[in-house]
Amino acid sequence: MHRKKAYRIEYLRPACIQCKACAKLNPQFWSIDEKDGRADLKGAKIEKNKEGRVLKETLEIEEIQGNHIVAEACPIKCINVYDQESGKRIIIDPKDYKSPKKAN
Repeated sequence: MHRKKAYRIEYLRPACIQCKACAKLNPQFWSIDEKDGRADLKGAKIEKNKEGRVLKETLEIEEIQGNHIVAEACPIKCINVYDQESGKRIIIDPKDYKSPKKAN
């Protein structure tokens, strides 16, 4: 049986200020576009406007894998993680803030 995607990451790309915190904290999911310096959410569904400009990137995932930490670290909050079942945004307590472990 296929497991339901438990979380949804939404990233408002035009709001990105190129701080690179997301890619530093979780390179498994985030990379930096060499052309404009903004972050890209790997494997995301991309929504564009009529001119072809990326407006939003969305990715559904089964495990949160540190993306809630990335969302909280974003200084302008253009990254948000939602619980698919409740639809609520996931927020962490700053005292629980830890960088996700990097794969070797």
